[in-house]
Amino acid sequence: MSQIILTKSSTQIETPQFDKVTIYAKTDGFIYAKDDTGREVLLSNSEITLLDHLSNDNAHPQYLKKNNSNKIEYIEVSQQQIENKKIILDKTPINPQYVQADLKSGGGPLFFGEDFIVQGNEFLWDDLELDYIIEIGDRIRIIYDHN
Repeated sequence: MSQIILTKSSTQIETPQFDKVTIYAKTDGFIYAKDDTGREVLLSNSEITLLDHLSNDNAHPQYLKKNNSNKIEYIEVSQQQIENKKIILDKTPINPQYVQADLKSGGGPLFFGEDFIVQGNEFLWDDLELDYIIEIGDRIRIIYDHN
């Protein structure tokens, strides 16, 4: 069995050189990455499992329980969706803030208000983080409750 052992750091991690990414552990026990622009991204996740959260303890409002979510859409992103910066959902979510999404092409979880928003039955990302990472052919899984 292979493993990578990281020493937790309490000091500020320097921004890596151009075209490099640094991966490190902080004293909070989580793993982070920092790119050459200085952007830090949380890589680890210990309290919930995206889209499979079953516990009521410390439930994040964005995450649904499996037995409550009644609509799952798998979308392969098209050129038109990229240009319009939106996906039209089959149904209108009951509560837009409770919509879950993840990027299936290695991009990981997407977060309401940071990566996307939902208005009516539109999943939108104009000028949000998803705008900078989404590509044609990426697969997005979207889970939500509807009437």
